Amino acid sequence: MKMLTIHSKCRNALWIHLLSLIGMIAICNHTYGQKVYGKSDVWLLLLNGVEIMDQWSVGNELHLRYDDGFRDKEQLLIRPFVNYKASEQVVLSTGYTYIKTYPYGKYPLPADKPEHNVWEQITLKHSLGKASVSHRYRMEQRFLSTYNPVNEDYDFSRTSHSNRFRYRLPLKYPIGRQFFLQVFDEFWIKSDNHLLNASFDRNWMYVGIGRKFGYGLTLQLAYLHQNTRVDTEKYERHPTAQLTMQYDLKLN
Repeated sequence: MKMLTIHSKCRNALWIHLLSLIGMIAICNHTYGQKVYGKSDVWLLLLNGVEIMDQWSVGNELHLRYDDGFRDKEQLLIRPFVNYKASEQVVLSTGYTYIKTYPYGKYPLPADKPEHNVWEQITLKHSLGKASVSHRYRMEQRFLSTYNPVNEDYDFSRTSHSNRFRYRLPLKYPIGRQFFLQVFDEFWIKSDNHLLNASFDRNWMYVGIGRKFGYGLTLQLAYLHQNTRVDTEKYERHPTAQLTMQYDLKLN
């Protein structure tokens, strides 16, 4: 009887998370009649992590993003970070991200646009039956380059500052010993340098299948749906194929 009660509670909690996920998708993907455009993307990710002590680890992410298949370069992203495992359920992280956005799409930038940002993050983990669930909260401080019409490029002679909050709700479910299913929804809220004038920035919906190969190597193939608010009148939507290779090491 006790096992049935636990199973029922886990099942109910899982449905609550799934309904929350569907609710966020519905809210964030509603564009209220604005102009919507965008082509199919391909994203390639290389993720590395190294556990140097029981509670401390370091890592890096490399993202190569393409628009209209592989036709146009979209973004280059490099993200080194440090993790501190406060407990089995709580992980604290901080890191830096370099982003270069290339001219692409229906309304391309006049030149390549670099960005620096630093971020702080807390991840809360728990399980629902066989599934593992986490809640990732990230705050980014962004240092954006501005366009210099004299040189016809973006530079940091006049840096624009802003902030951005991100919440990701992932769920991972094992399929046998080697495979797993992973889904998540993530919404982003942007604001100015004083944390005022907050507004919706974008929403991501992710569905993928992965395989563990041993020795810390994992591959995932996924569909990512992007819905990005460009301005008050325009939205970008990109159906995206994403391939992720992750390799983790333990030195302790």
